[in-house]
Amino acid sequence: MQLRQNLRVCTSRDGTRIAIASIGAGPPLLRAAHWLSHVEHDLESPVWRPWLAELSRQHTYIRYDQRGSGLSDSDASDFSLDSGVADLEAVVESLGLVRVPTLVLHARGDARVPFDEGRRLAALIPGARFVPLDSDNHVLLDTEPAWAHFLAELRGFLGGASTEAHGDAGAGDDSLTPAEREVLRLVAQGLDNHAIALQLKKSEKTVRNQVSSIFDKLGVRTRAEGIVFVRNKQSGTG
Repeated sequence: MQLRQNLRVCTSRDGTRIAIASIGAGPPLLRAAHWLSHVEHDLESPVWRPWLAELSRQHTYIRYDQRGSGLSDSDASDFSLDSGVADLEAVVESLGLVRVPTLVLHARGDARVPFDEGRRLAALIPGARFVPLDSDNHVLLDTEPAWAHFLAELRGFLGGASTEAHGDAGAGDDSLTPAEREVLRLVAQGLDNHAIALQLKKSEKTVRNQVSSIFDKLGVRTRAEGIVFVRNKQSGTG
């Protein structure tokens, strides 16, 4: 899939220029800066490209380079927390954003930033939601089971459930066979096709075909949307 983005620059209160990139279309989704980013080259990164593809699927995904990295000014001298907050405020103001709800996700086994720091950060932000992820990686990869959990939580937070996105495209779970319901239950737990096949004592090909049939009937396109569908049904919002 070819990804196209728009680049712009805003100025923080101390004069530092901050590079901003936006990709996709829809309601804005802003990600706070992280270390060692490059809004131009991240498009080709095997780590960040899956993030860009998924998060821009139904939203205008906005991110910016932290001062001192990427396309933002490299000669900044102030790298304090206050300057980081000021940079974020400058980005928000330049984009004309009014309401910025906050979702904090943190891997339990993160060796770079202690897990408790994520919980503490969420507690300091009014109305923020904290979600723990079962991963040891500081940067979540799209090849690990926690990726589906991450996407499901994010889409649920944003209200981007598949039933809302696709309207009446699918027939709903009433059309699923008992075997398909069992497969969907395991998909919702974050299991991949191989793990589901082992648990249900089926071939991986059979599971793959059942997952495709389930997605067609529900009107969803990805495992993450399938997980959101199940979560909404369980909560009574689907």
